[in-house]
Amino acid sequence: EKQVLQIIKEGYEGGYPSSYKVSNADTLVPLCGDLRINLMQTVDVEGIGLRLKQFKVASTKNETMELQEKTFLSLGISQSILAVAIEDQILNTGEATRVFVVEKREQSQ
Repeated sequence: EKQVLQIIKEGYEGGYPSSYKVSNADTLVPLCGDLRINLMQTVDVEGIGLRLKQFKVASTKNETMELQEKTFLSLGISQSILAVAIEDQILNTGEATRVFVVEKREQSQ
């Protein structure tokens, strides 16, 4: 649990130890019609088998929206989610926020 919180904190602040494998991306994730969700970064934490995914989430509605963690508990996001953290839960029209998802990595054989 402490490791999960630490990884989310590092993602929020944008600084990772050099031992982490950071991969930048810009991949659209079709999850919900009211949200535009892009996978922006994947961070693999070697040794403890965890991965942090950072998403940019924007509302496509013309009204204020409240995001909930359970929206992101989806197989479209990950098959092994341990934690979800949302930077700003209230999105006004045209605003975007970051969502951090920590998952358990599949161990390579």
